[in-house]
Amino acid sequence: MRTYFIYILSDPRDNRVRYVGCTLNPKSRLISHISGKSGFKRAEWIDELKVCNLIPTLTVVSTSHEKQAAVLEEIRVYKLYDPSDLVCENPERFKYSQASSKYEKAKGLLATSQTDILDFLKSTRWLNIDWVANQMWPNNKSANTYLSRKLSGERPFTRKDALLAKDVLNKLGVTLTELSVADVYK
Repeated sequence: MRTYFIYILSDPRDNRVRYVGCTLNPKSRLISHISGKSGFKRAEWIDELKVCNLIPTLTVVSTSHEKQAAVLEEIRVYKLYDPSDLVCENPERFKYSQASSKYEKAKGLLATSQTDILDFLKSTRWLNIDWVANQMWPNNKSANTYLSRKLSGERPFTRKDALLAKDVLNKLGVTLTELSVADVYK
């Protein structure tokens, strides 16, 4: 089973997050960043650090065993930061190009986000699923059991469920971006 690591690169001079990425091997990815080609904003920033005998600080902020869930998590983490501070592209533009086959790409482009949301909810480690359930169905005392059965496949996860979950996750995204970076990663 593969593990996808969602990570940030910080500037050791001021601890400001400058890059958000996803990799299967954080150590080799950091080496790749350090020895990367110039001409990119990321490489120019790393070259500035090298002049000071410094390298970026890599911090793994999340993991996933599902590729699509990892892509969604990378997008979520990216949105926590001011894009003008970052030296990377918005990962949202790569969401479907990272699918491993033409079939998956077509399916991803044509499908609703129902599958993405289901995969994300199943694999997330940073989110309290009981809280999500109670936000989705605030008047249902068994909301957490209801969602657990849907995530396990015991009950169908419908388009309506996906829309409810997406709404909760969107609201959560707004809440998270209102927090300072220090609060999120304490």
